Amino acid sequence: MKDVEREVFDVTFNTILDGIIVTDKWGAIIQVNDGFSTLFGWSKNMVLGKTVMDLQMIPEQVIADYKALVDRAHLGEKINCYSMKQRTKASQLIDITLSITPIYNHEGQLSYITMILRDVSETLNLQDELIHITEKYKSLFRYQPNMIFLLTTDFEWMDFNDQVVTNTGIKRSQITKSNFITYFHKDDHEEIINSLNKAIEGGHTETLSLLKHIDGGYQTVRMSFFPCNSKGQVNGVFVVANDESEQQTAKDKLRNAQTELEMIYHNTTDGIFSMGHDGGVLDVNKPFTKMLGWELKEIRNPAENLIPQEELKFEIRSKLLKNEAVINKEVKRIHKNGEIKTILASYQPVQHDEIFAVGVYKDITNEAHLRQQLKLSAEHYKSLFYHNYDCVYTLDINGGFLECNPATEKVTGYTVEEFLTVPFESIIAIEDLEKVNQTFAQAVNGISKSYECTIVTKSRKRRTINVTNVPMIIDGQVKGVFGIAKDITDQRKREREIHEMAYYDQLTKLANRSLFTDRLNQAWQRVRKERTLMALLYLDLDGFKLVNDSLGHDVGDQLLIDVSERIKQVVPDTATFARKGGDEFAVLLPTIKHTAEALRCAKEILEALKIPFIFQEFEFHITTSIGITYYSGDPDVSTQTLVKQADWAMYHVKDHNKNGYAIYNEQMNKKALRRVVLETNLREAIANEDFFLEYQPIIELSTGSIVGMEVLVRWDHASLGTISPGEFIPLAEETGLIIPLGEWILREACLQTKRWQLQGLQSLRVSINVSVRQLQQQGRFVDSVKRILDEVELETKWIDFEITETALMKNEEEMIGVLNEIKSLGINISIDDFGTGYSSMYHLKSFSVDTLKIDCSFIGEMHTNPKSKAIVTSIIKLAQALNLKTIAEGVEVGDQLRLLSSEKANAIQGYYFSPPVSSKEFENYLLEGYMFQLNQKERV
Repeated sequence: MKDVEREVFDVTFNTILDGIIVTDKWGAIIQVNDGFSTLFGWSKNMVLGKTVMDLQMIPEQVIADYKALVDRAHLGEKINCYSMKQRTKASQLIDITLSITPIYNHEGQLSYITMILRDVSETLNLQDELIHITEKYKSLFRYQPNMIFLLTTDFEWMDFNDQVVTNTGIKRSQITKSNFITYFHKDDHEEIINSLNKAIEGGHTETLSLLKHIDGGYQTVRMSFFPCNSKGQVNGVFVVANDESEQQTAKDKLRNAQTELEMIYHNTTDGIFSMGHDGGVLDVNKPFTKMLGWELKEIRNPAENLIPQEELKFEIRSKLLKNEAVINKEVKRIHKNGEIKTILASYQPVQHDEIFAVGVYKDITNEAHLRQQLKLSAEHYKSLFYHNYDCVYTLDINGGFLECNPATEKVTGYTVEEFLTVPFESIIAIEDLEKVNQTFAQAVNGISKSYECTIVTKSRKRRTINVTNVPMIIDGQVKGVFGIAKDITDQRKREREIHEMAYYDQLTKLANRSLFTDRLNQAWQRVRKERTLMALLYLDLDGFKLVNDSLGHDVGDQLLIDVSERIKQVVPDTATFARKGGDEFAVLLPTIKHTAEALRCAKEILEALKIPFIFQEFEFHITTSIGITYYSGDPDVSTQTLVKQADWAMYHVKDHNKNGYAIYNEQMNKKALRRVVLETNLREAIANEDFFLEYQPIIELSTGSIVGMEVLVRWDHASLGTISPGEFIPLAEETGLIIPLGEWILREACLQTKRWQLQGLQSLRVSINVSVRQLQQQGRFVDSVKRILDEVELETKWIDFEITETALMKNEEEMIGVLNEIKSLGINISIDDFGTGYSSMYHLKSFSVDTLKIDCSFIGEMHTNPKSKAIVTSIIKLAQALNLKTIAEGVEVGDQLRLLSSEKANAIQGYYFSPPVSSKEFENYLLEGYMFQLNQKERV
């Protein structure tokens, strides 16, 4: 070997960072490089002539493996990157990969054994890089995932990897020394031969061919053909199938140390290059080009592409000029494609005329990136930890706090320093302590868990938090628990408020219609499934509307609250007590053993309401009507049907004296059906004007003459017969049909009055009943009155509107406005059924009324009941004091007439003189000039 080559070889040999041992065939060390001395601590002189076993480099537990590797090498096998531990001179165990290559002389006899030892300790600390390096060495020739063939120039098989056997199913003994071409489809032979010849000529080609399988089938493979060079001569062809990468693995057994070193030079993962004294690059190995992308011709001169000039001049060159090596310096280098690579660089000075230094580059970009990522992650964690709005903390496996962020003080009230000393259990509410301990134990056992609990702050306030505990796993073991606690107290409060708004009545805090319906459906399903018994009670307060309308909503609301509290105290705990709306309530008894339980509940409710309610200066006697229905699992009875049944039973009570309860029966169903039929026919009757009017005379008590008439509506149905006003008028009120019906009555009464006037008969004032629904039309009622009077051309002084005392007390302020409008037209106003409502002197003063009509309930008993007589006397005197007229209704006997006369009532009406009669009969009264006396009727 020439001196220059020898020196380059020696420099290269000693510059390589890996440790290299060369032994004779008996194992005696004949050469080591500087990398070995650096790695293991023995100088060259200390190891020459000794064996590896003499140096005790091999730990006892792997001696057998090591000897087996050496034996395999002696048998001609090349060992690549075997991972094991070896002992340094300082008895330190280090992780290495061991590659053993037998070197043969020209006669094919074993001459030397070359061992390459690479320190992989640092790499093992980085898992990803360990996998990368391990896989890289595992992917050497025999263990490549691709099929690799080594052929002679005659296209015979020299060697191949196990993947060939796996992919083709052909045994190794069947294809050794066989012609490579015969294992491909005949149509591909010519192209494969051309590619092989081109590779022998030094070229590189690719083909897409069909490879024969032992079962007779073919598989498509993409093959790349490369020349196999030795000493500048092509002595074979590499064929890589199914792998389009540029990886090449030399498979020939090198015959001498020079060839072996060339293999190391070009197949190490490190990039190796040499530099001249002018800074130019003289040579690079293939890993260098692969690492940085630069071909030799691109960086030969200048070297700026390789080493920045300032670095070369000041940092590296200054040391090299002092004959000092630069070892493991982390630098940045630019890949040809612009990518920044992190390199671990070493430079070894060379004392030679042409070569200034040899450099070795190890690509640690992945490790550097990982370190940077770890650093960033740590910074991110730190930022997230300290600036998180939620409480973040860590615990040891015994539950002691290790650290916490500043937000902890906001959540718990403890400063960070205080929090770290507070016992874990003292922060948790006693009722949640067991749950918290269980979830902590799960985290210590490696199970993440989220949960809610209540904590007690430093100020002893209770807060609701959502906690997530995550095990902190280090080296495969749980070392503690990482936790995040979010204060959700306000959130849970809002959720409760939303829930209450959705399912509870805001005034009484009882269940609302929605929640009640849900509970009813659940109970219905359970009873239907289990065939048990449940009961449904519907309640409607008697007289509440009068209180609410007369005294205002504030009083009404408070009364509803008080009533709810009163009833709540007597219903069973298992019941659902709800407010349906207005003054209607419901009680669901989801499970009862006997119907008597529902009756007992109803009775207790009625009993509870007997005690009057006191509010401000008022005392209220509130009663309720209760409808009861039962359900025992009949699938044909739906919840809607149950609701209707309870409703019908409740209205049955209201129609029969109220203040009681009734159990649903089929008769109520019939009544409800009649109501539906009646409503339908009522609408048709209004549209068809199927009504007629009757008139009852109003008699002036002092003269006995007719001074007015009250008009009353009647309805005779073709199939239903005569329908009482007491049945269809309330229905019209409830459905709103009273508005069109009332307008028809007003028009017909005005038309009839006008006809009599045009006939020259006595002009009389006609009294027409007006409902509260008509008065609440916000001006439309007054407009309709004006329109009808204009159409009929009847003077307003001949009209008297009768309005019940109860109607006047509904929204007093609104009624005052409406009455004032009516009075401004010149229409007379009477309070009907006076004495049955809740009006007072103040109200009478406020309302623009002309007449008080004393209710017939007082008139009917005044001659037999002193209290009734006293009430009538008081009403008459009250009217006289207020300059109002009085009309007594329902006069039926002479004693009543005489008493009213003695008390100086203004007028009377009743069956004693005349029932309501048709317009024809009333017209006869006018034509005949009837004059009524105290005890008899006389025609004047």
